[in-house]
Amino acid sequence: MAKPAVPDYLARDSEFSDCPPGHRYTLYGAFWEPERDWKRVENVKPETLNGTFRKFPDSTVRLRDAVLDRQREHARQLGESVLTLDTESISPFVSGTGIEHPLENGMAFLNPYGLPYLPGSGIKGVLRKAAEELSKDVFGEGSQGWSRVAIDILFGKETDDRENEHTRGALSFWDVFPRCDSLAADIMNPHYGPYYQEGKTPADCYSPIPIFFLTVPAKTGFTFHVECDVSRLPADWPEGHWQTLLRAAFGHAFDWLGFGAKTAVGYGALRRSAKAAEPELAAVEEEIWENAGVSYNVSTREMIAETTSQRAVRCEAKALFDALGSKRRQDKAKAKELVARVRVRLQNGTAELLEILPA
Repeated sequence: MAKPAVPDYLARDSEFSDCPPGHRYTLYGAFWEPERDWKRVENVKPETLNGTFRKFPDSTVRLRDAVLDRQREHARQLGESVLTLDTESISPFVSGTGIEHPLENGMAFLNPYGLPYLPGSGIKGVLRKAAEELSKDVFGEGSQGWSRVAIDILFGKETDDRENEHTRGALSFWDVFPRCDSLAADIMNPHYGPYYQEGKTPADCYSPIPIFFLTVPAKTGFTFHVECDVSRLPADWPEGHWQTLLRAAFGHAFDWLGFGAKTAVGYGALRRSAKAAEPELAAVEEEIWENAGVSYNVSTREMIAETTSQRAVRCEAKALFDALGSKRRQDKAKAKELVARVRVRLQNGTAELLEILPA
């Protein structure tokens, strides 16, 4: 009987039913046979995997929702410096198949949460590939604004090891967490095991050896967040140009590339979600707050205005800080002692600081 390779005092709950899926697939996975000197199990049936990962524990669902809510709130506070895209998978998704695992195919889970995820580094690689193909007009779609210079600006520039002309790109890609409540078993059916593993002559007479692995089911939601350091953009770029380029790259990736592993055989295909195609426009209002406490953080360049019941934030607020004029007002802002009239914008339940009005 297959068991997890853990000490006896941990194995009292042999199914680890309250654990996140990442822990149950790795540390606490029942993939070892003590009767065979703890060798890995030779054949895990898909029914076993589907039964184990059919439904996430409620604690895992709450944890995932909390992570997604924190990401969305942080993106909202950063405002126009973050591009957010809501998408939906139209095929199974898998990431991290090269990670070592007893079933031969691993899966990427973010520790300590144990949640399946698509690393931001992988997203950057796909979108850079999409931008390069668009710049060369590989599929006859036109460049849609992409060029070698734009790629270097947004994604960074790397040269040969013996050169030192490396530059950081303006974009940062956040990890993506699928909004799924379960995982599903899929199959890989290699026919040439003796040829690949034992050096025998390739032939069609070998028996297939099925290998099962986990995937995120189709019709799962994925939310992408891409942050841009606008200070690294050329001064002559129109406002929002980086977002236009990035949307074109995402569209190309959705049509031709896919995300995650095994994209060449159809996994990881995504599309813009229907609800995101026509976003609702929330009402925008502006207000003047009297006697608001104003503070400025020099290290993060964030300015905050607060009243007894309200709070407005402005990221990248160096220009607002400089506009205070006198050194006395600037010093008070840094010391969280400045009281002033401020103009704010209210939208989607959040307040953005627009201006510190003259005393």
